[in-house]
Amino acid sequence: MILVGRTLSPPVLSAQELRQVAKWERYAKEAAELTGIDPFIILGVIATESRGYPDAIGLIGEIGLMQLTTPAVQDLGYNVVPKDPRENIRAGALYLRLQMVRMNQNLFDALRAYNAGAQAAKNDPDIAAGYANKVLRNARELRGALT
Repeated sequence: MILVGRTLSPPVLSAQELRQVAKWERYAKEAAELTGIDPFIILGVIATESRGYPDAIGLIGEIGLMQLTTPAVQDLGYNVVPKDPRENIRAGALYLRLQMVRMNQNLFDALRAYNAGAQAAKNDPDIAAGYANKVLRNARELRGALT
């Protein structure tokens, strides 16, 4: 089990982190086909949330690669957070897709909502902006490394 916290991650992905996140590219592409979300955005979320470690547990109990909570997945019809990496990525991508709908198809705002919740993101335009920027930066870095 690896404990992760959003504020403790380094500013750029190391070569080891790139390799760790790249392991999940196939599942990210499957989730992308299902949701219409760019697979590198999904990988960017994985890099930001768990650094690619499927057993990651967040500071407030978020689970897996996409660091999902029970309330988040209940919005999608799950009873518990899926621990299986493939299903965790699928659920995380579906949750991000839900945030896209809630945030009027604005990816930056959807990423803020993924991190802070839709209501908080709607009420405070600055909340989780650093998180959204980090996901987008990681997605660009992964796209460059994996294509």
